[in-house]
Amino acid sequence: MKRVIMVFITLFLPSLVTYANTAYIPSHLEQFKQTGLCVHCDLSEATLYSHDNVNLSGTLLIRTNFSGHFYVSDFSHAELMYANMANIQASGSNFNAADLTGANLKNSNFSSSNFENAKLVNVNLANANLARSNMTPAQLSQAASIECTILPDGTRNPRNDGDPC
Repeated sequence: MKRVIMVFITLFLPSLVTYANTAYIPSHLEQFKQTGLCVHCDLSEATLYSHDNVNLSGTLLIRTNFSGHFYVSDFSHAELMYANMANIQASGSNFNAADLTGANLKNSNFSSSNFENAKLVNVNLANANLARSNMTPAQLSQAASIECTILPDGTRNPRNDGDPC
């Protein structure tokens, strides 16, 4: 009997756990795809593709992957912890009071974006474009990397090793 239980645990339990860990709510993802509007939704661990002028205010976007462009979009009060926003275009977007802890924003364009009261602890901003964004020096000091980043004042932060960017 113990052997049967062990076989069950070994073969079937991992698939049940994997199914149970689907983080985003499928109806929320469908709503986002159709309308670009999903306020206070749960899209955690989903992959979101280009969609401009989206409203994801207050949405759970934990470990979500973004691809493409999200120009002039509303991410205010969103939970973007450990989100992958590398290589996206999101200029003119609103991240007011968003939590971006541990997010990857490397090589992305966030020019003219609003980061007022946003939490940027351990964010990777390497080679990102933050020109004309309202990000404070205190927020930038919390980032994991700002190597080669175009800062809000338009200057480029140097590489950590001193070589040109």
